[in-house]
Amino acid sequence: PEPDVELLGSFEEWTRTVGGILQYAGVEGFLDNLETLYEQTDEETAEWAGFLQSLYTYFHVENVQGNREDPTFTSKELGRLIQDSYNGNPDFRSEHMEDVIDHVPDYILQKLNRGDPISRTIGNMFAHRRGRRFGPEQWRVEVSTTKDRTKQWIVRGDPKKNESNESSNTPARENTPHPEGQGWGSSQKNGVDPDSVDSSEVPRDEPPF
Repeated sequence: PEPDVELLGSFEEWTRTVGGILQYAGVEGFLDNLETLYEQTDEETAEWAGFLQSLYTYFHVENVQGNREDPTFTSKELGRLIQDSYNGNPDFRSEHMEDVIDHVPDYILQKLNRGDPISRTIGNMFAHRRGRRFGPEQWRVEVSTTKDRTKQWIVRGDPKKNESNESSNTPARENTPHPEGQGWGSSQKNGVDPDSVDSSEVPRDEPPF
């Protein structure tokens, strides 16, 4: 029978089938958590849009200043940069890295507070969000190249889209140079793990992103 629930957009047939079966079997609560799911999704979109934008800015500025030669980076390198900066190492602190620290996702921040390594976590989070777009600027992380089983990540976006959308959850930062449609980073050729980790291998202590 047709279930007494609102059909879920793009999943109408699934809603009818699964909802009808559960209702006929007397199982209550189908899609009751939908509003909570939407709220969590909105929060994650804002969180990751800010994080990826801060990475984009950091690596671009480093590249322009001549501190980096390659527009890609490994999650092992990024994890080291974030941890060293977070722990107060003066060699790794900068205005733009401070911005990265301010925007790290909550789960990474929890690990930083515990002193746990975060490179594998970052690699898995990137793998599960590879190509997914966040915010009106379409921030996304992609694999640029894979060499010796090591993923070289790159952040891309379209910052100009934010100029006509001031209501965005991740407003454009002032004095931030952005080449249109490009992402920037750095290269680390020897980082084999965690960047070689398959995207399906999520550590047990991490949520299934």
